[in-house]
Amino acid sequence: MLIADYCHQLGLQLVEFKDETKEQMRKTLPSFASISNPVDTAGAGGEAFNDTLRAIVNHEKDVDVIIASPAIGVIGDEAIKVAQVIVDVSRETQKTIVVLWMGAKFTQPAYKIIEDNGLPLFKTPLSCMQAIKGAVEYGIHVQRFDKRERIKVGRPLQINVGEVTSFLNSIGRKTLTEYEGKKLLSIYGIPVTQEDIATSSTEAVEIAKKLGYPVALKLLSPQIIHKTEARVVKLNINSDEELKQTYEEILISAEKYDPKVEIQGILVQEMLSPAYEVIIGVSKDPQFGPGIMFGLGGIFVEFMKDAAFRIPPLSIMDAEEMIREIKGFKVLEGYRGMDKADLSGIVNVLLKVSQLAADLKGVVSELDINPLFVFGEGKGIKAVDALVILE
Repeated sequence: MLIADYCHQLGLQLVEFKDETKEQMRKTLPSFASISNPVDTAGAGGEAFNDTLRAIVNHEKDVDVIIASPAIGVIGDEAIKVAQVIVDVSRETQKTIVVLWMGAKFTQPAYKIIEDNGLPLFKTPLSCMQAIKGAVEYGIHVQRFDKRERIKVGRPLQINVGEVTSFLNSIGRKTLTEYEGKKLLSIYGIPVTQEDIATSSTEAVEIAKKLGYPVALKLLSPQIIHKTEARVVKLNINSDEELKQTYEEILISAEKYDPKVEIQGILVQEMLSPAYEVIIGVSKDPQFGPGIMFGLGGIFVEFMKDAAFRIPPLSIMDAEEMIREIKGFKVLEGYRGMDKADLSGIVNVLLKVSQLAADLKGVVSELDINPLFVFGEGKGIKAVDALVILE
C-alpha cells in the first residue's frame, strides 16, 4: 500500500499485469495472495518468490523497474534462498531490480548477499521510491542531453568578443545604465526599443518628435537600478508641454531619492502597444557558471516565482523546453482574446542570450531583460528594459 501511494505521489506508474502473468503467479502463490500490482506474495518463500519474480520478468515487457520486497517474516535460511533468487534473476534480465527489505538482525546474511552482488538495498519504502524517482529523472536528463548533443547548437551571430569586452571595460563601473545595457543587447542582435538620451527638456522634445508621441521618460543613472521605486519613470507622455513638465518632475524625484545621484541624462523612449511581458536573465552560479532563466515578466516575476533554468549553450530544443516548462505557458498561448505570443521570437532571444552568456563568461555577472515585450505570433519582440552587472 505504501509503495502504491508513493508511486502516485512521485509520478511513477504502476504497470497493470497481463492475464498470463497473473496465471503464472497463481500457480505457486497462496490463494489469498494478491496478484495485482503491487503483488502481495503473502509471505511466500524461495520457490514461490522465484516464480513470481520470473513471471514479471518474462511476461511484462513494459516494466522497467522491479521492486523485490521479501516479507518481514522471511528470515534465516529462507531469507538466504530468497536473496539468492533475487541475485540470480537480476543476472538474467536487463530490467532494473531494486530490493526493499524491512528485516532485522535475522536477515543480515541475506542483506550481505544482496549488497555483495551490487544490487541496491533499501530498508524503508520512502527511501526506495525516492531513489527510483531520482534514477528515472536522471535517465530522462541523460536522454535529453544525448539528443541535445546531436543538435548543433550553433552561433546565431559572429561576434568580436574582444571588442565587446573592451567596450564593457571602458564603462569603468560594474552596473550599466539601461541605455548601455541595451547597446550590449543590440550587438547580439536582440531587438530593443527606439530611444535616445536627452540632457535638457528641449533635447527631449526634439527626440520625442522624431520617435512620435506617445513616449516614455526614464532617468539614466548607474546608482538607480530600480527606477520605478525612485519614481523616475513616466509613461504615455503625449505632448511637448507634458514632456517638459515631466522632465523636470523626474529630476526632482531623483534628487529626493538620492541628492548625490549621478545623472547622465533622461532616456526618451518609444511607447509600445500592449504585449506579453516575459523576463530572460543570466545569473552566475558558483558551481556551474552562468545560467539562463526564463519566466513571465513585469509584475509576475516576484508574484508567481515561475521560472525555467538551463546552462548554456542552449539548443533550439532547450529554448523551446524552457518556454513550455513554466506554469505561465498557457498565458502565452493566448490570454483574454490576445493573439498567441511570438514563441519563435522568444526562442531566438534565448539563443542569443545564451551566446552572450557563453562569450562573456567572467565579464558579465548578471543580466536581466525585464520586461521583454512579446507581440503576437510572427510580430516580433522588443527589450523594454535591461539591467547588466559586470564582474
